Amino acid sequence: MTWGEVGRDLPGDWHKLVAQVKKRARLSSPTGIEQCEKLLPRSGRRCPRIGKEVDHIGANDDHRLHMLRLKCVDHHAPKTAAQGHQAWAAKKKKAIRPAEVHPGRVSR
Repeated sequence: MTWGEVGRDLPGDWHKLVAQVKKRARLSSPTGIEQCEKLLPRSGRRCPRIGKEVDHIGANDDHRLHMLRLKCVDHHAPKTAAQGHQAWAAKKKKAIRPAEVHPGRVSR
């Protein structure tokens, strides 16, 4: 399930927020494009790729403008995959039943 599908808690003005994030990225880019806002660790400069996806910095339900960043697919996908895997693992952990003691086992 991707963002915007049934079941996701996006605000009604999500498309306006995306437009504002893209505009901020374009205006703050030295090249004037909708540039990824991810800072590269070695150089400290912004990723030169075009940002196509809006990423939540903190919680996925915090839609305040300063908590959203425009990222390229290469920088957004690993984070999203890790969050999905973490949610899947937590759900799987809840589904595992605790080990039962065999009724014929004699405890010492």
